[in-house]
Amino acid sequence: MSSWQSLSKSFSQCQTAFSEHRQVEVVYTSVQTLYQSYQTTVKQYDACTSCATYLSHSDYTSQFRQTLTQMYTSFHSIVSIGSQDYSAEWQNRFSSTFQSMSSFGKFSLKVCAAVGIDLGSLLKSTGLNLEIFANLGINLGLGGILGAVGGIVGGILGGSGSGGNGLLGNLLG
Repeated sequence: MSSWQSLSKSFSQCQTAFSEHRQVEVVYTSVQTLYQSYQTTVKQYDACTSCATYLSHSDYTSQFRQTLTQMYTSFHSIVSIGSQDYSAEWQNRFSSTFQSMSSFGKFSLKVCAAVGIDLGSLLKSTGLNLEIFANLGINLGLGGILGAVGGIVGGILGGSGSGGNGLLGNLLG
């Protein structure tokens, strides 16, 4: 799955562009490259009729777990830094592209199901404040999964402890 490696690399490069506070045009190009890489990965996976079967019978689980953790960590860093340090440009230049990547959550769920990874547990292990995505209008479509994660985000996300009425539970419902 070379497209996953390419996507992971694009997430890392985009994170670096934001973290190093590069010029807006450089960061914008990095964001567009990330988006194109994401679209390519989704199209290739969806067009591959045997990918889910292959992944479920391969040694790919450990590698994919690491790659997915890195991508979510990078994505979190990108939107955190971008919305704060590039706030003047965020709405006009970056926000809509990241909102267009909202399906990343559902896509991750689909691949995790094929590989046998519990995405909720994986995301919990990152310790990331996933609320930032919803706060920025990026609906990853993980409301149910994140509600089950509990701990640092369970009540906010609408987990069983809040009767499904948490902030993200209502937003992502």
